[in-house]
Amino acid sequence: MTSRLALGAATVALLATTLTGPASTAAAASRAAAAADPLAGAPTVGQCSDMSRRELQRNSFTEAPVDCAGPNTAEVVAVPVLPDKVSYKRIGRITRIAMKACMPVIEDRLGTSTLRVRITAYSLGFFLPTTSQRAAGARWVRCDLVRYGGGRLLPLPETLAVGTFPFSDTAARCLVGRKRFITACSERHTYRASSAVKVRAERFPSREGWLRLAARACPRRVSTPRSFWATWSSKAAWSTGDRAIVCYSRTRR
Repeated sequence: MTSRLALGAATVALLATTLTGPASTAAAASRAAAAADPLAGAPTVGQCSDMSRRELQRNSFTEAPVDCAGPNTAEVVAVPVLPDKVSYKRIGRITRIAMKACMPVIEDRLGTSTLRVRITAYSLGFFLPTTSQRAAGARWVRCDLVRYGGGRLLPLPETLAVGTFPFSDTAARCLVGRKRFITACSERHTYRASSAVKVRAERFPSREGWLRLAARACPRRVSTPRSFWATWSSKAAWSTGDRAIVCYSRTRR
């Protein structure tokens, strides 16, 4: 490009190149990093929302919070920040990070262990920043505590502690419908969680492996050994140490 310029213009161009060299580029990068906010647009822990089951499936949640003293279906329990090297495309890794950071908080809020959480209607939902929030440097994950009611979310009670097992119907986990949606047992249901069993295995089992484990573990732990159901931990949960089979008894309700 400078070969077409007159001598004076070429000198100016050379000077400009010198001024935007490695040192000034590094300074610009440093200023950009300083301006980026990893918590840009992040919610506040303790914030409540009137969230639907459909909204729980979205990547981001942008509705305004509601008063926690009134009806609400979700509460922000933690907002961990992702490591710089973790891409938003790595959903599996992000899921593991969210579970590892947020499940202990949920255990504390419910006053029970990870294994016992698996036989409640409570669960963890998480959301990522929007595109504009990411552009501002956001690196957070939003973790919400929710309570399932089949195809919808149920309002969170004023007191979240579930007490000792067996849990009350409003806290206990049941299943409903052909898709076996999780629901609180206070709602219509067809199966009720009777027990959660920790699996001892070196590797994440295949579906057939899980079925074999359930066939050995569940019949003696349910009230309907000839007609029971079982669910198990996801691969992401497994990698965080949450390794359980939940055994369900058939109910008439």
